[in-house]
Amino acid sequence: GRVRLPVMELPVILLDNRNFHEPVSAADRRRFSPAFLSKFNGLAVPTDLEFADAAWMGKDASVSVGVEFTAPVNLAESLVHSGRILEQIRRGRAVYSHYFLMVWGDTDCDKDGHYAVRRWNSVTRRTELTPVVIREPQSRRVVAGPFLYQAVDNFLNSLAILCGVYVKKARDEGELDKQTIDLWAWFSKPMEDHPTRLDT
Repeated sequence: GRVRLPVMELPVILLDNRNFHEPVSAADRRRFSPAFLSKFNGLAVPTDLEFADAAWMGKDASVSVGVEFTAPVNLAESLVHSGRILEQIRRGRAVYSHYFLMVWGDTDCDKDGHYAVRRWNSVTRRTELTPVVIREPQSRRVVAGPFLYQAVDNFLNSLAILCGVYVKKARDEGELDKQTIDLWAWFSKPMEDHPTRLDT
């Protein structure tokens, strides 16, 4: 049972516009704003997807692609608490022939070895690394974290090596859009037309 996506006159990127859970980050809340959609140059169509945040059919009839977008805080939360990303991946891998996890955020390892996000500090007027933590939605009290960079990085390694998930990282919204479009364009060609192969 592979997924059946709507047949369109032209191949398009389908973007899920539903909220299944309370957004954890500001990135989640603005994901499918008109400004975000406009960056896809008319290639994206908002719709309801049961699995993944973006999906499309490949040039080959047997190819379907699902892409899950996740912010660093959601990734960390899933790692230590809910396992939500693992459940989404498990379901997505069952219906799409190719499944990608796109981590959306400018992440790095800080001086203490923590998984951190690079942000502009308007007070100090410089870019700083802020460790990722999980906060209680109402009180904003820290309930988990900071997390070791190695733990998060190896979680992503396990998804790629053991679970067959393609892991990609996008620094910001612009790079997320660009990488999604590039993936869509790559799968819009027949597999045999791609020249980069180890045997040629």
